[in-house]
Amino acid sequence: MKLAVFDLDGVLSTGEIFSKDTTRAILNGEKENLDRWKSFMTKKGVPCVAVTGRSLEITRELLGYMDALSVCEHGTMIVDPKTGREYHIAEGDDHFRNLTGAKNRLEEFIHHAGQHDEFLGAKFDGAELTRMRDNLHILTYEFNSPDGEAFARSLYSEVVKFMSPELRSDLDDGRLVAKTCDMALDIIPGVSKKDGLIHILGELGVATKDVIILGDSYHSDGEMMKGVPDGIWICPGNADKRLKRAVSSRGERGYVAEKPFFEGAMEGLEYFLGSSSPSQS
Repeated sequence: MKLAVFDLDGVLSTGEIFSKDTTRAILNGEKENLDRWKSFMTKKGVPCVAVTGRSLEITRELLGYMDALSVCEHGTMIVDPKTGREYHIAEGDDHFRNLTGAKNRLEEFIHHAGQHDEFLGAKFDGAELTRMRDNLHILTYEFNSPDGEAFARSLYSEVVKFMSPELRSDLDDGRLVAKTCDMALDIIPGVSKKDGLIHILGELGVATKDVIILGDSYHSDGEMMKGVPDGIWICPGNADKRLKRAVSSRGERGYVAEKPFFEGAMEGLEYFLGSSSPSQS
């Protein structure tokens, strides 16, 4: 294999997520495992990249472990951890130039979004609603509600009331998209982790058949993994049922680990790459 692609939270972490607290060391309690993983991949001669929904600001330390172009913020931000170059996909890929205006309008809205926090917090009192302030290019709200995705849709209906007609038009026309799950609402330019992955594979000149890819959530990783239809897919034991079914359906090109989280990722990697001898492309 010529490249290994990793989602981060729930895959390389010891639990559900890496820390998101930028006031503390994000890698507390994680470094020993990450060093072990990186040493293993280096010995196998397989470069590693990340494709994550996490914001760039809370991913920088993790990106230090990557070898080449990586993707943050649901496909919107491309980062070269070796040179420090960072760019928005709408500015670095001709396929997405038409999103530049929507991107700029969304970033302006995010810049002033704090003025709506008090109202939304009161409107949805009890849901532990939090706007992720480290996200500068996508608008993300996290919450804790028994209504799950239905809550996310209700939140979306309130957020769009604050938006300009141009932004609402961007949403209607697909230049911006809203992604909902049972614990978050994201409003992002009309790109995805899959788009970001395809972009970096093109930049790196790597064929999809030469990629090994790991994820844990069908919601965020299932479509991304379809970007390498002839590659190798791995998911750890904590992956949701839909993703496990998708990975299992690939036969010898897929592996569902028994162990969860980091140990499950290592289980899958060792299955395909072997536990000691360097891999052969």
